[in-house]
Amino acid sequence: MKFSKILVLISFVTFVLVLDGCQEQKSNETSSISTVAIDSLFEAYHQFKLRINPLAGTRAGFNEYNSVIVNYISKDVQSDLVVQYTNFLELINSCDLSLLNESQLLSFKVMQWDCEINREGLTSAMTLVTSPLFNMPDVTLMPIAQIASFHLYFTRLADVGGEQPFKNTKDYENWLLRIDDFLIWLKTAQSNM
Repeated sequence: MKFSKILVLISFVTFVLVLDGCQEQKSNETSSISTVAIDSLFEAYHQFKLRINPLAGTRAGFNEYNSVIVNYISKDVQSDLVVQYTNFLELINSCDLSLLNESQLLSFKVMQWDCEINREGLTSAMTLVTSPLFNMPDVTLMPIAQIASFHLYFTRLADVGGEQPFKNTKDYENWLLRIDDFLIWLKTAQSNM
């Protein structure tokens, strides 16, 4: 699956680049290397969150996400997300917190909590966080509900004033690609149910 290969590659590259800077070292260069590495870790995590929830990328104005929907209810994607969150937690746990200023420490703790709670949601049937879009009980087995679920949200994307831009031909092409992804999501929902 294209999504899983991208996540594995990104995870490996991020892990290799950031781990070196986050590990505790004795040299005088530790402070600047670790601070840069921690800032890189924050940026890598932000980019990861945009990739797993491209609708948030669209909302934030990042046009590269306008043609994508992640099939977050598929077993492959959820398995890859567990790997990603685990890799980020390994990086987080290897960082020297004494090098962080107060603002960085707060961001660091929020990132750590987000990784832990999302990984738990993906690995435990009794938790409430299993979707990057909704904080609802296991949306994998019951992805469609009458009041709040992705199929209702998706239809509002293209409303007048909705989040999906429609200013040029590329925007319309992006929407058609997003519809293709949505059809895959619907087939997965049907299969899961």
